[in-house]
Amino acid sequence: MLMIKECFGKGLPPGHAPGVATLLKGEFALSEQVLGLTDTFLKSVIARVKRKLKEQKIEGSSGDGTVRVVMSGGLEVIQVFLKDDAVLNDPVRLQEMVKEATNVALQNTQLLIKKELEKILGQKSWLEELLS
Repeated sequence: MLMIKECFGKGLPPGHAPGVATLLKGEFALSEQVLGLTDTFLKSVIARVKRKLKEQKIEGSSGDGTVRVVMSGGLEVIQVFLKDDAVLNDPVRLQEMVKEATNVALQNTQLLIKKELEKILGQKSWLEELLS
């Protein structure tokens, strides 16, 4: 049988152990503190990544390069370029190309976000998986 001191770090004699409810209450308080620290840490990491990403410009192009979309790392479309004015005469084709270029830009932004998280956290992490 383990001594109470070994289990709880207190030198209480056997039979004078704190009640289970008291121990669980202490564990719960500790868990809340750990979660609070983790929450604060994650918020600071995310804020740092967001600040850095807003300064970045990411591009995406349609398959044939007719449409190019420039986005910020904050997922805001900054510019849309049309290489060929002929595409303006075909609204359906134009819509498809803009959609394709925007999706490529979004994918490139996701890759940039992952790289920035790796830099800050020092390795691939569970946070990266969470954001995938």
